[in-house]
Amino acid sequence: MNPARALAEALGAKVTWDQATNTVMIESELYNQFMNEKVVVQLIRAANNHYWHIANGGSGVGRVENVNVEGQRYRWMGSDLETKEKYTAYLKEVTTPEQSAAYWQKEVANGSIREINGKLAQPDADGGSLRDWNASKATLIKDGTTQKTYTLIVPLGDSGDHEVHEVTVKLVDGTGWRIDETLDFIKS
Repeated sequence: MNPARALAEALGAKVTWDQATNTVMIESELYNQFMNEKVVVQLIRAANNHYWHIANGGSGVGRVENVNVEGQRYRWMGSDLETKEKYTAYLKEVTTPEQSAAYWQKEVANGSIREINGKLAQPDADGGSLRDWNASKATLIKDGTTQKTYTLIVPLGDSGDHEVHEVTVKLVDGTGWRIDETLDFIKS
């Protein structure tokens, strides 16, 4: 075990590895008080990973099984996202509680998530996106102690084109900085 990881975990922090940048990410309220352009891009990368992990059905033990719901083919979510509690807790790792709840409601309302006997299923189809959030660049445009807004320039694949997105982050008591947008901003 990495000594920095052991120390951070001993102090109650959550430690993850960001493979895109080969860096250790340490999350706790103490560590998450600071926010700048570099940190917001790391949070956006994490949100991107979360979005696509959900879109791919999560992960976990067992094989992928399908179920028909009202004539449409759905697949069961992986064990890490198989219940509403697990799904919304996963959303809260990168978005505010309010935006996590809004995203849940939106996904249920449009049929992107179905709860069947306490287990979650999603349509058996994956999409894609040319947006390269991992290579995005951020500029602070509105500063505050508990809320900040950034403009992000997001490359579109290898085309040389880009999109400009505005993203607001909010400091959540007891948790740290979270994106104050529903998670589907990644693909919308």
